[in-house]
Amino acid sequence: LLNLPVTPQLSMLVSNLTWFKSDYLDKFFELIDYILEDQMKKKDTRIDYSICCYAFKSIHHIYDWENIDPSIIEAIDERYTQIFYTLSPLLFDAGNVRILNVIFRYLSHLSNVPLEYGNLILSHLVSMEDMERNAKTIKLGMIPFINNAESWIQEYQEGLLFVAFTHFQEIPYDVKLTIFKAILLYYDCVNGVIDQYMSTVVDWCLTFIQDQEVTFQSVQLLIKISMVAKNDENIFSSICSCMDVFEDLVISDQVDEEVIALVENLIDIIKSTEQNNYE
Repeated sequence: LLNLPVTPQLSMLVSNLTWFKSDYLDKFFELIDYILEDQMKKKDTRIDYSICCYAFKSIHHIYDWENIDPSIIEAIDERYTQIFYTLSPLLFDAGNVRILNVIFRYLSHLSNVPLEYGNLILSHLVSMEDMERNAKTIKLGMIPFINNAESWIQEYQEGLLFVAFTHFQEIPYDVKLTIFKAILLYYDCVNGVIDQYMSTVVDWCLTFIQDQEVTFQSVQLLIKISMVAKNDENIFSSICSCMDVFEDLVISDQVDEEVIALVENLIDIIKSTEQNNYE
């Protein structure tokens, strides 16, 4: 294979071979090196999108091998991360959903992703014409925001929330759940401030509160919002309207004691606020 010219077919073959864990990792690395070195030589003229994508898919497959040794992850990082950061901005230019999927999947394996990738991701997601048909790409695009929230929040807090609430409404449940996980990390309920997103955040919290993946975080956020918006009739009434859901969670055998205690706290806040407002 190393004697063949670098073509999309060769890169596709290597991608297919890496689907399953095998003892040929060193050989795969040699082939991926061979393919990407060819493309690096062409980065200032014209790379081949298919060749690059299949090469990066190969690496993504290896990342996903079951029980992969941490030393292999380190080797991949040392060997390919800088090449990825060199070629991926060129791949973004293609604007192809299939290529975006490859980029986003690869980014999901990386930590401390450079800040500029947030802009690249958001600009391509909002420019999609059919959000529902490209829901998988949106879901993949949210994962780098989740994984890099600590270093990205200051730059992208406002931008991510704006895009999430204005562009990603009519999409499948699992995709919206992933977006909500990002929202939970980027939305900050500031004491005493009823912001433009608070009402929508409440709606999303109530939509997903029974999903065990985010129940704890949803209740936490509703408690904070309840304290801030206790005098806002619309927001507080929305939270109160789901009292039966909260009570069901308290008696549910599907949630742990920590969540139950948190929900009981939310119920107490609601009842106390209602009593004060009544008086």
